[in-house]
Amino acid sequence: VQLSFAQSLKKHVASLVGIPFETVEALKDQPMTPTMLENYSSSWFQPPESSAPTLRDALIDTAAKALVHDPTFYASTVYEQEIVSSRSSSVFLITDWRYKVEYCYFKTLEQQGRIKLHTCRVINKNAQPIDVPSERNLDGHLPQYIIQPSQQSVSTIILYYGAAYHLFHFTG
Repeated sequence: VQLSFAQSLKKHVASLVGIPFETVEALKDQPMTPTMLENYSSSWFQPPESSAPTLRDALIDTAAKALVHDPTFYASTVYEQEIVSSRSSSVFLITDWRYKVEYCYFKTLEQQGRIKLHTCRVINKNAQPIDVPSERNLDGHLPQYIIQPSQQSVSTIILYYGAAYHLFHFTG
């Protein structure tokens, strides 16, 4: 079962701004409409620098607000609401890890014998380099496995290591 830390964040922000959850991804880099801004205006934790904030700004802001109170908020939410309550599978794949604290949260669960954790890094030579701190927080993490698409060479792995994606797969 594929899971995402961001799914609950996106659902929450969609409800705050008054749009369907299914439209968040398509709209996140466009300026928020006046109605969206009005709906979200009282929720700003740190108002954006731009005079035309995007839905991405609202997502980042909402996440910051939650994480300042509990750095494991999204990791624990996924574990408690999706994994513990799941009856459909015992294998889960979380593709949007960003922070070491999320890894540490699940590593602790593994040490407690509650899950078996496998860490992978997918090398994507076509990924644009991103310098946002949250996108780089796991760059120093050494995964158990490196996944390389068959059309990429070993030298490509070394060259694009910093722009890799992190996948964490575990059994509940």
